[in-house]
Amino acid sequence: MAYPPYVLTRAVSVGGAMTVEAAKSLRISLKVTSTRSLVWDETGYRFESEPAEVLSEPGTEATVVLPRTDVPGWRDGRTGALIDVSAPGSHTHTYRALLSFRDADGRTLGIPPVEVGPFVLPGGDGSTLDLDKTVPVGTVSGQVVSIPDSWSAIVAAAQKAAEDAAAALAGATTVAAEALTLARAAAPRAARPLVDIHPLPGTLWGATTQNSVSWGMDNVTTAPDGTQYAAWWSGGTRPHAIIGKRVRDEWQTFDLTTLAGDPLGFTVDLHNGLDIGVDAAGFVHLVGNVHSAPIRYVRSAAPGDITAWTVEVMVGDETEVSYPSFFKVDGALLFGFRQGGSGSGDYVLNRWGGAAWTRVAKVIDGAASGQSPYVNHVAVERAGGAHPGRMHLTWCWRRTSAVNTNHDICYAYSDDAGVTWRRSDDSAYVGPITLDTSEVGVAIPENGGLLNSMGCEVDAAGRVHTAAFRYDANGYTQIHHVWLDDTGWHSEQVTDLTYRLEMTGSTVQGTLGNTSVVTTASGRTYLIWRYRREGRRGSLRMIDLTPGDDLYGTDFAIAELELGDARPSFDTQALYERDELRILLCPGKSNGQAEEFLDDRLWYHVWGAVLVIDLSRIGLLEQGAARLPRMTTIASRGGFATENITATTPTTIGQDQSLPLIPTMLDSQVRMLLVRAFVRYSRPGGTVATIGLRQVNETTGETIDRDLTAASSGTTMRPRYGPWRPVEVYDDNTPEAVGYIQLVGSVDTGTATVGRRSLDLGAIII
Repeated sequence: MAYPPYVLTRAVSVGGAMTVEAAKSLRISLKVTSTRSLVWDETGYRFESEPAEVLSEPGTEATVVLPRTDVPGWRDGRTGALIDVSAPGSHTHTYRALLSFRDADGRTLGIPPVEVGPFVLPGGDGSTLDLDKTVPVGTVSGQVVSIPDSWSAIVAAAQKAAEDAAAALAGATTVAAEALTLARAAAPRAARPLVDIHPLPGTLWGATTQNSVSWGMDNVTTAPDGTQYAAWWSGGTRPHAIIGKRVRDEWQTFDLTTLAGDPLGFTVDLHNGLDIGVDAAGFVHLVGNVHSAPIRYVRSAAPGDITAWTVEVMVGDETEVSYPSFFKVDGALLFGFRQGGSGSGDYVLNRWGGAAWTRVAKVIDGAASGQSPYVNHVAVERAGGAHPGRMHLTWCWRRTSAVNTNHDICYAYSDDAGVTWRRSDDSAYVGPITLDTSEVGVAIPENGGLLNSMGCEVDAAGRVHTAAFRYDANGYTQIHHVWLDDTGWHSEQVTDLTYRLEMTGSTVQGTLGNTSVVTTASGRTYLIWRYRREGRRGSLRMIDLTPGDDLYGTDFAIAELELGDARPSFDTQALYERDELRILLCPGKSNGQAEEFLDDRLWYHVWGAVLVIDLSRIGLLEQGAARLPRMTTIASRGGFATENITATTPTTIGQDQSLPLIPTMLDSQVRMLLVRAFVRYSRPGGTVATIGLRQVNETTGETIDRDLTAASSGTTMRPRYGPWRPVEVYDDNTPEAVGYIQLVGSVDTGTATVGRRSLDLGAIII
């Protein structure tokens, strides 16, 4: 196969004209020989080294990830059959190379990576792949493919052809937009990365989990034109509602508190997240900061515009709203919510008609039942499914405001966008569903460990999947996969935990977070979960829930990141329309319930990002054959000697323990620089001591002070160990800057004493 030249340009707007910086191009001509080919969408050989290294250093080795040894064989991506890989010629594998582009200084250009291939490698020992008919690319040996010296001649020819192709454009000072369009149209389609992470600008609020609520739909969403939007609470003592729009790999943001009257406000309550939806015309709708409160709702003044908003009402009777969610059925935007308090609320649906909202139905009548329905993620069958457009609702009932009174998993579906509803046996519900008329899919008693507000999705075969927490015979909490198929309801335990999530009061500890469920276009089903014990702290994970599959129950990480008590949800539209998982990540702590997170102030400024996973290749993650976003520590400084603080303005603690910031810390793998602090201190009664974090960019002169913690009662040395937070003075906009980070402290009067302290500089890399 042959690819046309990919003309690499970095275009910027200057006075309305498009200027083009000179850059190299690449043209590769390949021909693959094989007797037969199995296309492996989810498993296969894959270059892991930077393609730039292969091109610039012919003769080097490129790592190839082979299947894990504990997997019995490779799986045919089309038939699902396991294949014996031991015999030569028994099969072929297809792999693809991702080419990324750099300038002469080795810096990554603003060009998406390009996937080239597929290349077919015959199975068995001694297999080779022919490039340009005659040149062997490499021979499998262990887990390394050796690139022969003859590769250099092909590379040189390709680079020369690419340079010639780019010369005409590179020599011009301005180029018409049409020319750029033609140049890019001639390029091979850029492949999306298997896993990536996109940092959000600024800092986010993490003193509660309001930026990561499992019951929200959605705090990140994709518009019909493919534009991505996100909404979050900013970091600070008084968080602001921020709306973000991702344009050309950069976030454009707008602070919604600048609207007249601050229509969304802010309340410290883990229930009070932000939810956004985009209608068919491109108008952005946002509801937030509600928990048994009148609706707070704004709509963009124009399609796709996040800088101008109108404060709106819906039907007009949304006076006691909780758990708001936007979702789409056949392109129409719907809004679901609980109307009423815990223990006596109804589940209600509204529909956007392009100019106004109308009431679809009171779907579930909790007030008449004397109990509240807690609805899971609303699932809608995507195009190509068994019943396109069918809505599926699963929920549990709660008798009082206490979590321990949750009971039963119930079900209904609708084929007319929520107007009428049926049970799984197709019998019709008459009027609003009540406690007495609801179909109980799986009976779970009160005090049985059931947690509300979980995930729910429907797979390509029309099977409905959700999850339930249940206590086992030892009293430990276990996750059960609950699903509905043509034969009825099923429930199977998929964890073996030795931890009990206590169901007391109206909220629970975040050690084990609410789960989500996703299904892929290829028919696979996965549970998303987060757990801070038994070796799983600091990772976001999946469990394979595909019924009848050999990998059923496989537990694997999708991100090695410290998220605290976060309960991540995902972009439903990206799942349905792009087969892509997009999750807004923000570390957080539950409402004072996380036992080791001692001080809310530590969580006022945390990092945020959108995790993106190509679900068409999720099998690579399941096999452990791909890199994950992860935290890594770059440097640490600390001390043990006690030090007195007497200054009334922030003063350096441990001058020789500052963390340096140097340019080499930023490279193509680093997505975000982070810092965290540990400090023990004491103060006498009557003295208010404040410990803070100072970030200094010596190149730009910027200095940012952030409080870490305030005085606690008593004179005992109290430890404060904070989460990772962004380095705010050092980013891609100042890549050559130098600076430092240090602890500072102050008192209002008297003296405070600081003991052991440490600073860690880290990064999120991929």
